[in-house]
Amino acid sequence: MVRFFGGLHTSLDSGVWKPDGVPTIYKVMEGLDNSDFDVEFVLSNYNLFKSSKFCKFYVKRNIKNFKSNFHVLNVFSNKNNFVRKIKNFIFIIKKFFFIVRIIKKFKPDLVYVDRAHIIEGALIKTFFKCKVFVRMMGVAVYKYNDILSGKSFYSKLSRWAFKNKFDHFLFSEDGSDINDFKKEYLKEGISSSTLFNGVKKRITNLKYRRFIQNKFKGKLKILFVSRLETNKKCDLFINSVLNLNHALKKKIVIIIAGSGSELDNLKSLVKKNKSQKLVNFIGSINHDDINILYDTSDIFVSLNTTGNLSNNCLEAFNSGICCIIPEENYLNGCDKIIKEYVGKNSIIRVPYENMHVKLTYILTDLIKNRKKIKVYANNIKKDSKSFLRSWNSRVKNEIILIDKIIKKN
Repeated sequence: MVRFFGGLHTSLDSGVWKPDGVPTIYKVMEGLDNSDFDVEFVLSNYNLFKSSKFCKFYVKRNIKNFKSNFHVLNVFSNKNNFVRKIKNFIFIIKKFFFIVRIIKKFKPDLVYVDRAHIIEGALIKTFFKCKVFVRMMGVAVYKYNDILSGKSFYSKLSRWAFKNKFDHFLFSEDGSDINDFKKEYLKEGISSSTLFNGVKKRITNLKYRRFIQNKFKGKLKILFVSRLETNKKCDLFINSVLNLNHALKKKIVIIIAGSGSELDNLKSLVKKNKSQKLVNFIGSINHDDINILYDTSDIFVSLNTTGNLSNNCLEAFNSGICCIIPEENYLNGCDKIIKEYVGKNSIIRVPYENMHVKLTYILTDLIKNRKKIKVYANNIKKDSKSFLRSWNSRVKNEIILIDKIIKKN
């Protein structure tokens, strides 16, 4: 039971499996579907996508070459905040009764939920005594949005849910302060583990590679890959680039891959500064092609305030590209763990204080000193070999863990 992630929309719309965006949950879905388990996927579409195929509360979908069923639960409202809250509340009630029916029908040995379904998971654990496995893809978002520290009914209910005696919590090592989160919000002694996400095998789409190389020929390529939301600080990155002097701008091209709620604002920022030739938005990229962007770029920048060991960073490390990420975020504890895996001379870290100014200085130095780019690229490639694993290995470990939880008395 997980969110209807953006990259699944095309696959479920067309009936052909071709997800894009962040691969974490898709790779697990593929692994579960190929395992010996019988799996039913339940996806919640909260105001994300509206189309002729996803307008009813419940839609059952099948995907070619997938043996598992997809049950998509939908709610959509473009009305004012009050009307939307009412519709969402009704949706939550209807969803819970749907979950009751599906549990009674399939009698699962284990229910797998993501962080967005922690309340549903706690209710299932409380009333049905099912084994519940919680998959946590990032914890800093809770501090960023004050979800667990608030005084609202939803915050109190969420705190109760996290304190439930779940059978296991699996955390993704994304740079966020997982240990502090466990101490503060989970039941003492609860079973948990932490794994890095996987990285892709090197697949070369020669046609797409040539397209990227020809499109940005002769330029130093600076890459930003992310969901375009406020906490990713893409606007700060663009402003840092715009502050470069004219001569340096002529030597580079900026490639921004991803989509999100900030996309239109970012495009407006670029247009306002008449920099459409300098900054290129190329949208979400298919998983099979994303590595070509890393392999053909010179510098990768990630300014995520909620952790920089997420998949876009891991893929950059794996490609061996000069990487720029923030220093430790003292407000939420993110990224302090990075120094345990990566050496000082393997990655460039930009301070939070006056970040846009300091990032401009860093980019200026790298553009003028290309040898530094090569040194950092080689070092991060070497360091990352000690902790990066393929997606096959990563998913296999999770499925083994799920199997152990199911068999545990």
